[in-house]
Amino acid sequence: MSVPTMSSTALLTEHLEFPPVSLVDDLINSVNEIMYKCTQAMETYLQQRSVIGGRDYTEEIRVGTAKLETLLENAVDKNLDRLELYVLRNVLSLPSELIENGSFRLGHYEGLVLHEDMGTEMEERFVAVEKAFQVHEMLRARLGETRRVYERTVKFKRLVLRLLEGGLKGKEDKDNNRNLEVLLNSLKPVDETMRLLASQLRALYVENEKFCSSTSIELLLEKYSGLQDSGATRSGYIDNRTRRLFENLFQEEADEEGRAIPLGGSPTEEDQSTISQVDDINHPDWSAIQKYT
Repeated sequence: MSVPTMSSTALLTEHLEFPPVSLVDDLINSVNEIMYKCTQAMETYLQQRSVIGGRDYTEEIRVGTAKLETLLENAVDKNLDRLELYVLRNVLSLPSELIENGSFRLGHYEGLVLHEDMGTEMEERFVAVEKAFQVHEMLRARLGETRRVYERTVKFKRLVLRLLEGGLKGKEDKDNNRNLEVLLNSLKPVDETMRLLASQLRALYVENEKFCSSTSIELLLEKYSGLQDSGATRSGYIDNRTRRLFENLFQEEADEEGRAIPLGGSPTEEDQSTISQVDDINHPDWSAIQKYT
């Protein structure tokens, strides 16, 4: 007797093409259906002969049939539960030793080779997905910028049309027309303004098409990553210059274990000018480091 596990149940389900427990459930449902048909037929038979000696026993037949059905359900459920446990543990089951040792294998698994080392491939996939997310974010930013420019252009067009329509409809109001005329003159030349906006939109669209392709963005990301790693950025330059300045000041450097090693050379003219500039600007107190010079 072996307790069914998830692996054994999965193998049996794949082999039988249906869950093992469904077979037992179908058996239980069939027995219950037969039992209910029997009790219903018995009740129908007794109801047809419910009058005996001038007395009607319909209510007694209904109550008695219900009690009999309850007793039958209890007995059937108890025995079918035992049957279910026996079938699932002794008939529709696989020994766990065979599954753990890999001795039990289905026919369509023959010749299947599983590669356990998937670390490198998964890393490459993660990197590809991360780059795709970065490209997606940059494209979304560009799209949002283009949408904002488009909305501003549409709003400007709507305001101009409203201004012109208001001027045409309000000819009777001289003050209103005068204000509209002043506002319209402040927007002149309207044609040149619209052409400028159209040219800016076209230039922005061409720039997006040129620089927002997936290939261009990937090259830009690789170049930026290379600059960060090589120290060519502002922070890397400051670190290098600071290290050289302190080496020239203290005339020593640190080895791999942290011990001080005297330097044999002398500061260059560029370093001397840098040191003199720092001295002239900040005027530090050099008494604390006289022993190193």
